[in-house]
Amino acid sequence: MFFHATLSVKFKMSSGLKTFCLLIGLYKIRMSSNERISSSRCVEKIVLPSCAPGNQRYLFVHKWGPQNGDSAYIQASLHADEVPGLLVANHLIKMIQEIDSLGGITKQIIVVPFANPIGLSQSVFERHIGRYCLASSINFNRNWIDLTNRITSKVEALLSMDESSNVYEIRKLILSELGLLHSATMKEDDYLKCALLKYAAIADVALDLHCDSDAILHLYTLDKLWPKLSDLAIELQSRCQLISPVTGGNPFDEVCSGLWSNIAEKFPMYPIPIACQSVTVELRGESDVSAALHAHKFITYISYSVNPVVVRDC
Repeated sequence: MFFHATLSVKFKMSSGLKTFCLLIGLYKIRMSSNERISSSRCVEKIVLPSCAPGNQRYLFVHKWGPQNGDSAYIQASLHADEVPGLLVANHLIKMIQEIDSLGGITKQIIVVPFANPIGLSQSVFERHIGRYCLASSINFNRNWIDLTNRITSKVEALLSMDESSNVYEIRKLILSELGLLHSATMKEDDYLKCALLKYAAIADVALDLHCDSDAILHLYTLDKLWPKLSDLAIELQSRCQLISPVTGGNPFDEVCSGLWSNIAEKFPMYPIPIACQSVTVELRGESDVSAALHAHKFITYISYSVNPVVVRDC
């Protein structure tokens, strides 16, 4: 796993949560009290540029834990007609919230359950069109902003032989460049992508939840992240991993991880890791949405993405 921590709690859990915790091995449970703490959860509402008078869409970002430091980012329904990821993300929110109310999360988790409010609202003759933007005809998982040239032209003076410092400086520069690009005059779909990248491109782990029309569970990721991501494949019981170099078209996962890979290739004399490990997770077929089918996925997703989380000894 990317993060390892021995977690300890001293409160009484619900039977369902206790079973979940035992299954994923996150807790050594010591039952002693019913103490609960205030939640660290914050829900940010991002207003997208209006596509027409009287028409406004919003993006909701759910965050737990401190804003600085390690983070795990999970988004769903970028292709807005792919329902399984949306279902998983909403169950994750409930589970993370319960853990937070019991223990106090000290590393950041970000979940965007409806990552594409534009696609969610698109319907033509009673048919949901969630894969392509009707205004531009562009696939919502293509043409994401590639910051490689912007970053490599400015970052060299900030680099050193300290890997942690390099990650910190590059992340600051990523946010700065996205801030310069992010404008209310952008097209709505470009504004949405820029808003999501502000969280995803600087996260340690970025999971993009999709599904296929009819498929087994499988992953897409950058070849340079393998076999490091084999732990995730095992956790999710993924039966097929599609590993490749950058394929073109600028999909979400390649833009997030590929940026770090490109910077490292440009400056091989400095220690620069792929500090954003981004993966596209295909959650079987589009009709695979039953609670029974996805129950184990909720657990394995939490087991993987909550590893950055440390629960304070209460």
